[in-house]
Amino acid sequence: MTKTKMLAAFEVYALYLLTGAACITIGSSMTQLIAHYGVSLAAVATLGSAFALGRVVTVSLMGVLVEKLGPKPVLALGISLLLVFFLGLPATKSYPLALAFSALGGVGFGTQDATGPVVVSGIFTTGYASAMSAGQACFGAGCFLPPLCMSIVLSLGLPFQYTYLVFAVLAVLMLAVLPFAGMPKTQQLAESGGHAANPLYLTARVPGWVLLGVFAVSYCAVVNTINLYTTTFAESLAIPGAIAVSMLTAYNVGSMLGSLLFIVLLRRLKPLNVLWVNVAVALGLMLAAVLLQSIPVFFAALFLTGFFIGVLFSVMITLATGLEPRHAGLVAGIVGMVCGGSDTITPLITGRLVTALGPGSAYWYAIAMLAIALLAAAGFRALCRTGNKAAG
Repeated sequence: MTKTKMLAAFEVYALYLLTGAACITIGSSMTQLIAHYGVSLAAVATLGSAFALGRVVTVSLMGVLVEKLGPKPVLALGISLLLVFFLGLPATKSYPLALAFSALGGVGFGTQDATGPVVVSGIFTTGYASAMSAGQACFGAGCFLPPLCMSIVLSLGLPFQYTYLVFAVLAVLMLAVLPFAGMPKTQQLAESGGHAANPLYLTARVPGWVLLGVFAVSYCAVVNTINLYTTTFAESLAIPGAIAVSMLTAYNVGSMLGSLLFIVLLRRLKPLNVLWVNVAVALGLMLAAVLLQSIPVFFAALFLTGFFIGVLFSVMITLATGLEPRHAGLVAGIVGMVCGGSDTITPLITGRLVTALGPGSAYWYAIAMLAIALLAAAGFRALCRTGNKAAG
């Protein structure tokens, strides 16, 4: 790998980490932000909604810009917006400004959806699926780091803003390196990119894309529900709070480790099979956890569920770009938009369920979404073929 490609790899994987961190920093500093802005918990939670909305509204546009301008200027825009998010959110005392900074951070996230698969495909012309799994592992690391940084910062008696500053420094470093990174030419990727090495085509185009969309919505609903309600659900079963929090940690650690291991496994396994097999395993694990209601089973089931489904976002992107090799950035952006829409809607649905039926209903909702994801993945697998008739 040339030096310029190594720098491009640094940029894209650092962006995965940075967007993962951006997703979690608000939640990691909820208490501090309530005091900082002098607003309610619900108001701070709305910052997360503004972040999600910024991503959903603009991610398809970012895919179009990648196709027209190439990934480098879009990457520069995304890193800059994330820098504004990490500097502006903890610096301002104005809640309306904080909402604006959160939305800009979400737009920055959308640039990762659109540029990540394109840059990875250009760098890793072989082993594309494995390289995308590495990106998912970096995203998982980004989700893991903010709570760790916050605990260190607070234990040292430092202002909570220092946690945001850590990631702002990374963004500055990325902007400094970016001019020297060798980015792929989007018009060449359809023939020489890693995503085009194993093209796919659908025997029934519209039903196939609908099934992949259903999978994306239901998969993201599962991840969102587990992250939102695991602690509350465990506490409703009289499991101590410290153990309940550790269960969620077990899920996220499993997700990160699974993405790392699948870097190797996806060199041997077909992404089409990983999509439905991993969901089937996760469905069995979640059913066991809810029906047995044993603390050791919960820990094992959540860790293994994370292990098997953490990689599936990158698998979805791998399949979608394989179906449309000439429009990788646009397709990746659309998948990101669908997933962002699911992340926006799911809390509204689960919030009503939990209010009406209690915390346990959230996990049954996750199980139902896993079942839908499994049916969609199996149907998509039946319609998908490998070969040179890929759409494009």
